[in-house]
Amino acid sequence: MKIYVDTNIVIASIVDTHIHHDRCKPLMDSVAAGKHHGFISAHGLTEIYSVMTRTPFSPRFRPTDVWQILSDDILPVLELVALNNSDYRNVVQQCASLGFVSGRVHDLAHLRAAEKALCQRIYTFDVRGFQALAPHLSGRIVMPQ
Repeated sequence: MKIYVDTNIVIASIVDTHIHHDRCKPLMDSVAAGKHHGFISAHGLTEIYSVMTRTPFSPRFRPTDVWQILSDDILPVLELVALNNSDYRNVVQQCASLGFVSGRVHDLAHLRAAEKALCQRIYTFDVRGFQALAPHLSGRIVMPQ
């Protein structure tokens, strides 16, 4: 099955003290084992780096640590989905026309990437927010068990 993982899923799977680690690690392990074909947007990679290097996890992650984790554990198992100019233009236009502000534009970019990769499941902890942005995908948007 093709699955898309939001950045919050990846981060929770990496940080063993994260409240949702026990829910996300098995999902990411199943992708690593080849049980699912995992995807994340190319922009999601930069979001993971940003969050991992600024959040005061204990112990803190140094930039080189984050890159090592991404290159060793994430990039080999998640296929990056690149959005093109038209995709980004449509995402921003859709946000503007619906009156969405701030980070919702990033969420809509994630959803566009999941749609572009033809993912059957979209994993996030912001299920209601994602469903509000893309009602036509609402049946695919779930939290890890």
